[in-house]
Amino acid sequence: MGDLHLHIIEEKAGVWEEEWRPLQGTVFAESFTRLPHQVFNEGLKGWTKPLVDSLSVPPEGALKKIPPEFRVCIRRFKCPFYEAHQCFPEAKKMPWCFEPDGVEGEEVRQQATRAIEYWRNRVYLVVVEAAL
Repeated sequence: MGDLHLHIIEEKAGVWEEEWRPLQGTVFAESFTRLPHQVFNEGLKGWTKPLVDSLSVPPEGALKKIPPEFRVCIRRFKCPFYEAHQCFPEAKKMPWCFEPDGVEGEEVRQQATRAIEYWRNRVYLVVVEAAL
């Protein structure tokens, strides 16, 4: 399979780490992979097959799963870089300033933007349940 790039988000007692908590329970979070701590830990020690087998939606697929209402840029009416054929998550030349519209709350929008950036860079977003 080659190299995998993962961004790990820790979950303790059903609550995500503070930085990513605004996205917990949103449509964006549905494309995050969830792993038990044991599978992740074994992957770090070299037994990667269970980890790789547990990966759910690949980053490219996560971009495709974003609902239409979040695929347009919130800045489209004021942005000098806005071009309808380039300002969406899957565009090859999506501008750096893209932020999804339809997302309620500034914190949630910032984290959704960050998730899109990770996926565009072929990084899996992985929620790892903390060890008990």
